[in-house]
Amino acid sequence: MKKYLASFIVCICITISIPAQNNSSNNKTVNERLLLLEEKQKNAEQELEKTKKELEEKYELKKENLLYQKDQVAWWLNILGIVVTLFGVGVPIGLGILGFRYAKRIDDEVEKSKKRIDDFIKLYESYLNIQKDLFVKEVIAIKEKARVDANEINDLKKTAKENFSELMNLPREKPTPEIAEKGKELAKKVIENTASSDIEKSIAQTSELFYSHKYAEVIKSYEEMLKNKFVHLNKDQLSTIYFQLGYSFSKEKNNKRAIEYYTNAIALDLFNYAAYNNRGYAYFKLEMYELAIADCNKMIELEPNDVDARINKTEALICSNNLEESIILLNELNKLESKNKDKFGLYFLELLYSILNNTNSKTIEEYFEKIKTIVNNDSSIINWSFEEIKRGLNSRYHENTLQEKKDFIFALIDKIEAWRNKK
Repeated sequence: MKKYLASFIVCICITISIPAQNNSSNNKTVNERLLLLEEKQKNAEQELEKTKKELEEKYELKKENLLYQKDQVAWWLNILGIVVTLFGVGVPIGLGILGFRYAKRIDDEVEKSKKRIDDFIKLYESYLNIQKDLFVKEVIAIKEKARVDANEINDLKKTAKENFSELMNLPREKPTPEIAEKGKELAKKVIENTASSDIEKSIAQTSELFYSHKYAEVIKSYEEMLKNKFVHLNKDQLSTIYFQLGYSFSKEKNNKRAIEYYTNAIALDLFNYAAYNNRGYAYFKLEMYELAIADCNKMIELEPNDVDARINKTEALICSNNLEESIILLNELNKLESKNKDKFGLYFLELLYSILNNTNSKTIEEYFEKIKTIVNNDSSIINWSFEEIKRGLNSRYHENTLQEKKDFIFALIDKIEAWRNKK
C-alpha cells in the first residue's frame, strides 16, 4: 500500500503542477497554453489510469495467491485429518477448527484489500472530476482573457486607423494655427498607439515636423521613406504625402519641385482640390499664368463656394492682363457669402483692376486709408506677398501697360508694406 500511496501522490503532484506551469508560460499564445493544458490533463489521466490498472492486477495476483494458500492449507488439513483419524477424534476436530479460522482470516484479508482498492479508485475518480472542473474553469478563464485582449486590440487598431486617416486628410484643410495644433495632436496619438504600424508611426513623426513648420526636415524624411517604405500605403495616403512634400518645397521657395509633387498627388487622387489650388499658386509664382488659371478653374469646379481659388484666379488674370474676365470674377466674389472671405484681397484686386482699366479716380493716400478701414487698422491681417504682383506687372503680359499705372501700384504696395513692417 505504501507503493500505491506513493503513486497516488506522484499523480497528484503531476496534475497540481499544471496551473503553476501554465502561469510560467505567460509569453505563449492562448492556443499554445490550451494545448499544453490538454496535453498535461491527458498525461495525468493516463498516469492515474495506469496506476489503477497496476493496483487491480496486483490485487488479482494477491487474491489468487491467498486463495491458493487457502486451498493448500485445506488440502494439508484434510491429509492431516486422515492421518490423525487413526489416533482419535479430538485432534481432527481441533485441526478442522484451526483450518477454518485460518481460511476466514485469508477471506478477511482479501476483503480488506479489495475495500482499500475500491476506496482508492473512488478517491481517484473524485480527484479526477475535481481536476476536470479546474481544467474547464481555467480554459474558460483563458478564453475570456483572450476575448478581452482581442477586443482591446481591436479597439486600439480602430482608433489607430481613425487617427491616421484623419491625419492624412488634414492637409486639405486651410493652413491655420488651429489646424497645425490639431495635426500635431493627431500625430502624437498615432505615434503613441501600440496598434499603429511602423510606417504609420514614421509618417506621423514626419507630419509632426510638417505642422511644426520644419519643412526642410519634412522633405528629407519623406524623400528617404519614398525610396523603400511606401509599398504598404494606399494611393490616397501616398497622395497626401506628395501634397505635404509639395507644400514643403513651396515654403522652401522651390516651386518647380513643389509642382512636381503636387502633380504626383493629383495623379493619385483626381479630386484632391487642395493640390490643384496649391499647384495653381506655384504656377502663378513662376509666372505661368495660363496653367495657374487652369488649376484654379479645377479647384472651383471641385469646391464651387471656395473664395481663395477665385481670388488666386483673379490675381492671375490681372497679372496676365486679362481684365475682362477678371471683373466677371470680382463680381462673383462680391456675391459669395463666406466667413473666410479675404476682404483685403478682394478690395486690393478691385483697385488693381480699376487702375489698370483706367477707371481710377483716387489718390494713393485715399486707397491706403480705405485699406486701413477694411482691415480695422490691423496690418497683421494683410498676409499677402506682393512680389508676385510686381513680377506680373513687369512681365511680358503688361508690356503695353503704361508705366505710370505700374508706378502708381508699386507706390501703393510700398506704402502698405511699410505700414505692415512698422507694426
